[in-house]
Amino acid sequence: MDSPIATNLASWQELAERYEALFASERRYDASYAAFAEALPAGARVLEAGCGPAFLLRYLAERLDDVALHAADGAPAMLNLVQARLPQARCHLFDLTQPQQLPTGVWQGVALPFCISYIDEAATLALLEAVWQSMAAGGLLYLSFTAGTAHRSGWVQGITGHRMFFYFYHAGRLKARMQQQGWQLIYNERLAYYRRNGREMHQMWVWQKPLQAI
Repeated sequence: MDSPIATNLASWQELAERYEALFASERRYDASYAAFAEALPAGARVLEAGCGPAFLLRYLAERLDDVALHAADGAPAMLNLVQARLPQARCHLFDLTQPQQLPTGVWQGVALPFCISYIDEAATLALLEAVWQSMAAGGLLYLSFTAGTAHRSGWVQGITGHRMFFYFYHAGRLKARMQQQGWQLIYNERLAYYRRNGREMHQMWVWQKPLQAI
């Protein structure tokens, strides 16, 4: 039986350049990027994990000149793209399902853009706990994912023939878990994303860790 995580990573390794070419000009998420950027403190240390080509870091780099940019991904080909496009960013090889590998240090901002769609709920909750523990008081978490019920999760295959296991997340359930953890929601956007085979609902959140931990 195929391992979803290993298969997903292998597919992303092969699709890195194609993915970048398809989505480099995407502007639908700029409002959520802006909400994250505007709330970051001066001199913030920011990590984009499961970064792919690091579109969110690119957005920050174009608008903020005093942030320390870090990119982390499990596909070396994605990190090669980041190094070519953002030479000022520090890159880290990071398996999202191994939260102990989260790059060390205290973060004022962490972004998880759509990457939890490729790991299961248990791994996502463990990752969120690791992020919480490494986040500075008042720090920000950007989180985006495809909303839906868990039974919709399963194998998908694109026009290139690459297979991936795609996970849907129930937004209300995940929101409740994060609020239990102590996060405070400061930005909430939901938009319809149309594909050839139908419509998806994309959820974008910005959360803040309280100045005084709960």
